[in-house]
Amino acid sequence: MANSTRYYQLTKNILLEYVYVDTESNIKDDSTNRIIDLKNKNKLYITDNKFNRKRYLFCRDENGDNKSGHNYGNLVLGVNQNDSKMVKVLNDETRYRYDTKTSDLNTRTVKFEDEDSCDVFFDTCIIHFTGSNYFGDYDSLIFQAFVNDLDGTQISLANILFKRTDDVELNDKPLLINQKLYTTHISFRIPSTYFMCSIRGKKFVKKISKYEKLQKDTPIQFDILGVKATYSTGGFNFFNTERLNSVQIPFFDSYKKVNVIIEEAKDGDYFNIYARVNNGGTSTMSFSDYMYTLDSNPSEYIIMHEITLWEWYTDIYNKPKKVKTHSEYYLVNLSANEDDNEIDDTIKFRPVCMYANRDERFVIEDTLRIINTEDNTTIVKKTSREFKATDGYPTKYGKKIGKIFNDEAPLRVNVYNKRVDEDLDYVKIQKGGGTNTSSIESHQHNVTSLVECTNIGVSIQQVSRNDVENQ
Repeated sequence: MANSTRYYQLTKNILLEYVYVDTESNIKDDSTNRIIDLKNKNKLYITDNKFNRKRYLFCRDENGDNKSGHNYGNLVLGVNQNDSKMVKVLNDETRYRYDTKTSDLNTRTVKFEDEDSCDVFFDTCIIHFTGSNYFGDYDSLIFQAFVNDLDGTQISLANILFKRTDDVELNDKPLLINQKLYTTHISFRIPSTYFMCSIRGKKFVKKISKYEKLQKDTPIQFDILGVKATYSTGGFNFFNTERLNSVQIPFFDSYKKVNVIIEEAKDGDYFNIYARVNNGGTSTMSFSDYMYTLDSNPSEYIIMHEITLWEWYTDIYNKPKKVKTHSEYYLVNLSANEDDNEIDDTIKFRPVCMYANRDERFVIEDTLRIINTEDNTTIVKKTSREFKATDGYPTKYGKKIGKIFNDEAPLRVNVYNKRVDEDLDYVKIQKGGGTNTSSIESHQHNVTSLVECTNIGVSIQQVSRNDVENQ
């Protein structure tokens, strides 16, 4: 399944990771990870807000089964035209809801008549935080996501309150983006706008849109608001807010056609890794040409490959282990006026399996990052390929290249010069009559070079395998 992610800088210490769901590949095995059934436990609610003429979507409250992370427990609604004043819908003590106290807020449950309309694809929003004081001087933060109805009015896909005292999750691996290290995060899911704009999502859109159709190519507007002051009226918490930042997210993944290929070379023991653009069927385009189709000035981009080697092996105690044994980076900085063709270069990678003799399998993973240096957005495409011991791969790529032996023991070869008593250098050799002694006439010559290439002899001697291995 393809994995496509975009990163947006919300504040200097807060980062949005937007993960597009794959709506086209087979959903048989992982439907629960990409689709939420809104007909049964995970009910969908709509609130029409007369204060600001917006429509809000959220799922079953926190007491029920909730997979979206957006419910009555963290829902806030605007109570004026520009959302500078907002209210937390649920009273934490009495559990009463503010939308039942005023006629300006009308909430209803969405009814689904068939299975086709209730199965909805959801994108994922992950809010990352640095170790710094990311709240700054604000008591709380509010995260909003909107799409446009056919007439341009906003439909809220998320309107979440995040308090200073709320729990965050630790990142399994600290995230380094734009020279900042992010260590914690929160996450929630929103209906996929790409799904809603497709034929498959028409039945769902009829349930949420006044016009049964969204605005063509509507972007996703993502806002972050800071709470300047909090006060209580009638048992409900109200917030004075100000907008900190707003970003526009394309409703579809514009880099959807880009994928990374990992394949074993045909002319040696190594792997070729490169980016490829699929135009449909067997038609392809170079990565550099594709970048120009999306942006007239691709020199603003940095292209980075992070290649990682993972090994699964059994240790000496017969326990399964997973370990990352290698990472390397390949960088093309187009903002430094490098050759565009470098984007299309094939990376030649030879893995070295540290536990080759005990490996069950190894995985080559390539994380392709397309970084826009102008607006600090980052697109991530991740691909991996697995190679199993049953196919002979780990031992093939071990620390030492295997030695090759013939059926017969190898031969030891000695090469030497065979000289005869010839007057090759004009030095006369005279043998004494009747004795084994010789008399030599000495001559003095200036020698500038020496070349020996005549009368070369070779001797062959049998040696054992042990002699070779001990060399």
